[in-house]
Amino acid sequence: MAAGAGRGKYSRGYCSCEFDADEADKHLNPTRKVFKIYHSPYKKASVDMIGKLKLDGWQLYYESIHFEAQAGGHAWKCKACGDRTGNWYEVLEHITTKNHRHRGCTSGVILFF
Repeated sequence: MAAGAGRGKYSRGYCSCEFDADEADKHLNPTRKVFKIYHSPYKKASVDMIGKLKLDGWQLYYESIHFEAQAGGHAWKCKACGDRTGNWYEVLEHITTKNHRHRGCTSGVILFF
C-alpha cells in the first residue's frame, strides 16, 4: 500500500462517531473500551429504530418524508415542514412533535409506536 493510502476520517450515521482510519480497529473491536462506550450503545439503538421503521416506515410517504444520503450517513427530509431535515434515527420523533404538519393523518391520531 502506498504511503498515506487508507488514511482519512471516517464517520457514519450508525453511531455518529468520527475516527481516523488507523483507529477503526479500536472503534469496531468488541473487546476494546472504545467500542463499549461509543459503538455498542448506538448499535442497539440503530437496530431498534430499524425494527420500528420496518413496521411503521410506510407511513413516512404519506407524511411527505423521505431519506437522503449525506456525508455522515443518512438523514430524513420533511417537505410538509418546509424541507426540515434531521438524523435518520430521529424521524419518528419528528412525526410525533407538534412542529410537524401532518398530511397523511387528518384526524390527528398518529399511528407510530
